[in-house]
This record gives sequence, C-alpha cells and structure tokens, in this order.
Amino acid sequence: MSLFEPPLLCTSPASVEDVQKWVDHIPRTLQSQLSAGTILPVSIFKLPDSRIADNPNSYLPEEIGLGPIHHFRSDLYNREQVKLVTAQEVLKPYNITSEYETIVKERLIPLVTIARSCYDINFDIGNTPLAWVYSIDIVVLLDILMKITEGKPSEFLEDVTKLENQIPLVMIMELLSALNQNLSGTSDNPFLENLFLKFCETRSPLKFSLPKSQKDLDIDYSIDMPSDEEESPSILSVLDAFLQPFKDALNLPWDKLNDLIKFLLGQTPTKLEIAIPPVSHLVKLAKIEFSSTNGGIRDIEFDVEKLTLCLPVLDLKSDSDVILRNLVAYEELMFKYGHVPTLDITEYVDFMCGIVDSDKDVKILREKNIILGDMEDGEIANFFNNITKSSGRTDGIKSKLTMTIESINHYYGNVPRVKVYETLKKVFNASWKIALIAFAILGLLVMIYIGVREVSNLKDLFTVSNVPLVVDQASTNNELLDF
Repeated sequence: MSLFEPPLLCTSPASVEDVQKWVDHIPRTLQSQLSAGTILPVSIFKLPDSRIADNPNSYLPEEIGLGPIHHFRSDLYNREQVKLVTAQEVLKPYNITSEYETIVKERLIPLVTIARSCYDINFDIGNTPLAWVYSIDIVVLLDILMKITEGKPSEFLEDVTKLENQIPLVMIMELLSALNQNLSGTSDNPFLENLFLKFCETRSPLKFSLPKSQKDLDIDYSIDMPSDEEESPSILSVLDAFLQPFKDALNLPWDKLNDLIKFLLGQTPTKLEIAIPPVSHLVKLAKIEFSSTNGGIRDIEFDVEKLTLCLPVLDLKSDSDVILRNLVAYEELMFKYGHVPTLDITEYVDFMCGIVDSDKDVKILREKNIILGDMEDGEIANFFNNITKSSGRTDGIKSKLTMTIESINHYYGNVPRVKVYETLKKVFNASWKIALIAFAILGLLVMIYIGVREVSNLKDLFTVSNVPLVVDQASTNNELLDF
C-alpha cells in the first residue's frame, strides 16, 4: 500500500462494480485525450514510496495542497476557506464577479484534457471539478509566489516547490490570459514570466540562465548549462613501489567483512556515496585549493597545474534542502521518461555528498565563498549526509563531472603523504577489525568452554549422587545373604 493515497487517484478495481466503473471511465478518458490533439510531455509525477519514505516532509506538502494530487487530502482540506479568501483578494483588482464561472467553463474546462497529460497518473474525477480545482489553486499559487518574491514570510514556502504539488503551466497561462483580457482587453502580459524569474532568482540555490522564449513551471530546473567543452587535464604521476608490500599484505576483502560485522551487530548499511575524498582531506593532505566560479554546475573543473578545484556558488536557505531534493527527484524521473538527456543536478548533488562529510568541510567551502546562505554548517553537512544518493548514470556515458572526479581521485591517490595516510588508515582499520574478529572468536571459545564445564560438572554430580545408592544396595544384599 502507498504511504499516502489521495482520494482522486485511480486505484485498481477491487470488485465487479469497480470494474464496471473502470469500463465506463476509460473509454471517455481515452476519447477525450484523442480529441484533444495536443499532448504535453509528462512533467508532474507521483513519487514512488521508496523516495518519499526517505524524507516524507521534503516531498509531501504539509500546509497546503495545490493541484489534484493533494487538493482533497483530508489533513490539508481545512485550508479550503483560506484558499477562497485568498482567491477573492487576488481576483479583486480584475473586477471579477460572475464572469469567473464563465472563464472556468469556456477557458479552463476545454484544456483539462491537455493538463491531464502532464501527469504520470490518472485522476478519478471529471473535467469540470478538476477545472475548478485549478481555478482556485492557481490563484492561491500566484499569491504565494508574489509574497515570496516581495520578501514577505509565507508558511507555504516549501510546499510550492514540492514536485507533487505542481500545476501544469498551460492552465496557469490560460487563466491569467483570460483575467487580463477581461481587465484590459488584451491577453499579453509579461507578469507570469517575470514572476517565475523573480521567484527563481530569490529561492534557487544555484545560479541559472533562462532563454527568453522559455516558459515552464520547471524554470527552477534551468540551471546554467554552458557548452560541454572539456579539457584533458595532466595527471601528476608518483611511483608507489615502496608501498606495494603494504598494499599486498592488506589486500583482504575488509569491505565485505566489515559489512558482515555490521550486519551481525544490527547496524544498517550506509547510503550509497560517490567515491571522492572530503574537502578537509583534499585541502590538508593533497594541498588542493578551492575557488568559486561564476558559472554553473557544468563549469566544475580541477586545474592540476594550479591544484585548484573550481565550484559554483551554492546559496543555501531554509527551504534549499527541499528544493534540491525535489529537483533531483524531478530530474531522475524526467531522465527515466527520456525528456532530459543528462543527470546534471543529480550528479552535482552526489558530488557534494561526497566532498561534504562534516561541518569542517562546510566551513572551508564557506570561507572560500562557495557556500553562502543562512543554513548552519551542521545542518548543511547533515543534509548532504542524509539525502538519497543516486545509483549513477544508466546510459554508460561519462559526464564531465565524472571525469573531473576521476582526475581528482587520480591526483589525490598519488600524493605521497596521502599514500602514507591511507596505508596507516588501512593498518589501523585492519588491526581493529582483526581484534574484533579475534575477540568474537575468543568469546565463542569461552562460551564453549563454559558449556563443556557445566556439562562435565553435571555429569560428576550425577555420578557422585549414584554411588551411595549402589553401596547401600550392596550392603543390604550382603546382610540378606548373611541372614
């Protein structure tokens, strides 16, 4: 069963009546979609339970439900009156009274079928009630965005950035066009585009560039993506023959033994993490400098000659963890459906998870003006340590960031002091692991010894208790014989 099943989502038929409803519903839905002509790509998703279970508060709206997935959720429906009051305030400047119902009927209902194609799920609700859901929630969404861009506090700040709480842009544009036409006689108004741009400039953790022609709700996903020109950095090569005997001696499957020990101790396995040293190790052991760049996440590069790793600025605010989690989830699903060719944001977040282990790493990045914002260092480290890591690209193509990571690891692994550190670390880890295994074996032997002693003592007890009986019986027999 799903962690949360909204009342509007179609579920599998469980009875004959449900099957009949399905038979009545599917032909109408299919015919409606066929007659619509325009089908938009899927861009709003119902997240899988495995993703939501990782951090429900980051994916499920907690204060307000926008759009059909969460509008009628019982714990959020008590906001309905607040929505109606907000809609009244927002619509007041447009001099809307009875005309609003006409707008819904003539402008929104005909587009509902197209809006349905934006979801990866089907809704067990007719076009008319769904159009009214949009008519209310769109106005509320615009009010929230306007307040946020004006710097006003909003309890709905995080909810509007959650993937399941999105509204198809086609519906927003149509409603605003109808309102502007009713007010001024023209439907052209740059308000919506400017509002989205301002919102992203205000809340986006990463810098982005957006073509003027682009108009989409996933505007926050349009992170700065410059050209893919790549350099082949030179690699510092250092001989490590003197360390080879140590490596051979320590070349045991300690990772598997460690997993076995953790399993026996009842410890859960750690989350998948990209293989790269943390910032503090790169700075102290490899003497690598960090520098901020004005570019985006595709501009991450490692200059071997200057020993400098250039990273984009990351501005982290109170809602940035929610935004990043949902952007990663959005990108992975869009990649799965073939709508985006790369996993740039996902790989970037994985990269940050690899280089940020503790608040010490965050502090170094903050000192270099790579991490900005009002989030505490400990909160940032905790975020990157707890976010679900990606399993990597599935198309077999190495990205520029992947090759940059390989370059960093190659250089780092060939620094003499790093080799000494890693060898000592392996020796120490091997020592305590051997000691732990030896202790476990010793404990087992002690338990066996105690068990054997207890059995031996019990046997002696029975032997001693039976001797007088034999003697007494023999004495009695002798007395009878004498008699």
